[in-house]
Amino acid sequence: MSGQMSVAEAVAHESQLDRDIEELHAIGGCVKTVRSIGMPDRNWDAEAEVDLCLGMYLRNIAEHYPDIITSKHIGPLEAILGPLDGPRKDAPPVAVVGAGPSLDANAEYLRRFPGLILTTDRAARALVARRIHLDAVIAVDPRPYHIAKMLSYPENRDQVLIASVLLDPEAIKAWRGKVFYTSHQNPGTQFFDYGLPSLFPGMPGLYALGNVGNMGVQVAAYMGAGKIVLVGQDYGYTGSKWSADSWDFQADNDKATCSTVRWKRLEVDHKRELERRTGKVTVPGVGGDVETYLPYLSYRKSLMNLVEIWKLDVINATEGGILTDLPQVSLKNAIDDLSRNFKAEDARARFRQAIGG
Repeated sequence: MSGQMSVAEAVAHESQLDRDIEELHAIGGCVKTVRSIGMPDRNWDAEAEVDLCLGMYLRNIAEHYPDIITSKHIGPLEAILGPLDGPRKDAPPVAVVGAGPSLDANAEYLRRFPGLILTTDRAARALVARRIHLDAVIAVDPRPYHIAKMLSYPENRDQVLIASVLLDPEAIKAWRGKVFYTSHQNPGTQFFDYGLPSLFPGMPGLYALGNVGNMGVQVAAYMGAGKIVLVGQDYGYTGSKWSADSWDFQADNDKATCSTVRWKRLEVDHKRELERRTGKVTVPGVGGDVETYLPYLSYRKSLMNLVEIWKLDVINATEGGILTDLPQVSLKNAIDDLSRNFKAEDARARFRQAIGG
């Protein structure tokens, strides 16, 4: 981070300023600050949602705060593929892969994807089990009871994790490779507007938009991606499946290398899983009506707002689900088209340089 203070240095700097002010007061000095009059704009609906999780956020941060502030963050990834403002037609593409039901039908095409592949935490095993290269895994869910298992597999030692500062520490413990942290923004809420910037000064923050798929799109945009290709991003229960198939591995005494790990597709009772899900609604989707989870509709709205405001070039190669307002292209055709102008190795060389090899 040439020319930039690390988060740890920034925290230490702000702490020193506080001590300086205290010393001035101790010797009779007076420090005046100018504050704006009146309350800043507040998003009270968002505040109410944050209140439900605030204790969990604070606990997760407190449990490994020193580790976070002395670790790397996503700053070096900014604009590594293309400019953040202006045309990006010459910038390499990025695939953002989710674990929606449609992933199983077209995951194999990703072997030929001519750019970076970012995958959500739940989708990582689906690619690793198939021996499909991925460039980074993204994890944001602060809950403690399932993310760690998704991220625990031998191959992660050679991979990159882009992790929310709110992530449960158990998920970080499961990861053996490089970790790059991101803070968050949620305008109109005190914790995100004032709390996180004070805890992590200088750390870039992406918007908290409800789900990890939306975070993946933001990471791709932050890198300056040209075309962003959505894969496995159903935002619904396509084909009466609640997700892509699950995978587990068998290794010898946890000392395995990638060549000796044996992956096995798990049998999932999708009917039973769907019956257990609450808040189901049916809406028009790609190729017909799709059953989905009610909060997914708000995640879809957040995604579309992001695409419009940031003027992103996003296509939906999911081949299912509810993202009907995006251009629909089969993954095979998208890869055939992009391969005329881009090569994966070119994008991966830039990525490796940014993360330090």
